[in-house]
Amino acid sequence: MPKERRGFEQESGSYAYGYDALGRLSEIQKDGKVQTQYGYDAFGNRIWKEESRERTSYQYNDLNQMVSERQGEIRREYGYDKRGNLTGILENGAWKKQYVYGAINRLEEAVDAAGKQARYQYNGLGHRVGKQEGIIPKEKLEKLDPQNRICMEVGNSRQIAYTLDLTRQYYNLLERTEESQSQRYFWDGNVAAYEENGGRNYYLQDELGSSLRIEDSAGNLRESYGYGAFGEDLYQNQGKKQPFGYTGYQRDEIAVLWSSIFVTLMAN
Repeated sequence: MPKERRGFEQESGSYAYGYDALGRLSEIQKDGKVQTQYGYDAFGNRIWKEESRERTSYQYNDLNQMVSERQGEIRREYGYDKRGNLTGILENGAWKKQYVYGAINRLEEAVDAAGKQARYQYNGLGHRVGKQEGIIPKEKLEKLDPQNRICMEVGNSRQIAYTLDLTRQYYNLLERTEESQSQRYFWDGNVAAYEENGGRNYYLQDELGSSLRIEDSAGNLRESYGYGAFGEDLYQNQGKKQPFGYTGYQRDEIAVLWSSIFVTLMAN
């Protein structure tokens, strides 16, 4: 299968995909050379990935939740509450991410080890309509254990508000406002364009609805994106200029989650 991306020679080439007897992706070849291989357990969980001769292994509990991931010298551990929500991530024993959920199972707060914190706001229909982001002061962060960090007041906070199309349950963001700056979004099934500071920018997407390029009204390239086979952010620029990315979902930089406002997924 040929793939050609102008300006992205590292992505361009001839690809071949291999699948196991159950139809699961097991191998990716580029220009006749094996690029990535995957292995699965009897329950369909991916238990290893090998890329550029480096292996990543995954372990799961009895509920099929991924509880650990090892890549070379890096080991990540994942914790869950009794409802199955991801509550925390440790990296080599050090706390990296923490998530807090409300009584009706919605993500309400997220905080990372650098002190970046987000608090999420919802309307009566369960749609996310706002987010407050801020930084926990370093001197306070260093004195706290992971369970207490999430309760700290946010310093230097900023408020982000979402205006939604309430006739749609998801893929429904019409406007994103941060302080005095706004982005307005236009849809034709998937997001087609956004308007900011009087200028309009257009999305170029693949067959999955993933944003690949953004161009302005004059056809000038504003931003380019790339994804791995499972949605990995190849260029680490998702969510910087605008929120939409892999399959049309939105990336939350602090939580490192993909969301369609109503549905939330973890990008692995």
